[in-house]
Amino acid sequence: VRVASEDELAAVLGHELAHYTQLHSLERVRAIRRKMATGSIIDVFIGLPIGQLSAIASVLAFNREQETEADLLGARFMAQSGYDPDAAVRVWRMIVEEEQSAVAKSEEPSMFSRTHPASADRIEALEQYIVDALPEAGARAPVRHRHIEILNRYYPMLMEDQLDTNRFGRTRYMLETHRKLGVEESLIDYFEGEMYRQRKAEGDLELAQIAYERAIRAQQPLPEAFRNLGYVLLKRGKEAEARAHFRRYLESKPDADDRAMIEFYL
Repeated sequence: VRVASEDELAAVLGHELAHYTQLHSLERVRAIRRKMATGSIIDVFIGLPIGQLSAIASVLAFNREQETEADLLGARFMAQSGYDPDAAVRVWRMIVEEEQSAVAKSEEPSMFSRTHPASADRIEALEQYIVDALPEAGARAPVRHRHIEILNRYYPMLMEDQLDTNRFGRTRYMLETHRKLGVEESLIDYFEGEMYRQRKAEGDLELAQIAYERAIRAQQPLPEAFRNLGYVLLKRGKEAEARAHFRRYLESKPDADDRAMIEFYL
């Protein structure tokens, strides 16, 4: 959900493909086995409650040399496949911008930033490598139309996963970025409503209602926008309005899995 073009998506895939071709995962497993044999890895986990995946990830993460190798080889894979390797630089600049944004700074650093080398160093190394080793590739304007079309198609699935992280500052930053990028407005409005409804801070019910009301004014709104607007209105004591939107939800999605529950509210 963070990349803005096919070239940028290719940058991410090229990076991961480079890890695979260079057997970095195998090297990582061997390193972990060596640590387990000496008992040193046990110290990392002593006193940690179950579920602290960020700590585990830091142990399992690729090392700095592997990440740098994957960056550079991934850029070469991109150029060989007809993509713009400069997109890899744009991806890292986007990550830096997100990490430095006000909303992101209000939250704990992401697992990604904790398990990867400094972004500024990666940008510099990538830029130099592209100039020195891939001069024939050349920069080009980002190809976005097909990327946005696919993003619109899978947006609900992708943003539901993002909301599950409970990192609402980053979610808001992403929604603002998607609005500038040209993602379907009604989808952004719906997930803005979802963000406020799930965050449950003071005043969020009102903000969720406003966002859902924008979402249902679209030509083809998500049916769930009517349902969740109904939930918000119900919580705010506006029962008649809530029932009207519950009915519109069932009309727009007659085979809804939660039909029985909505009929109960009706």
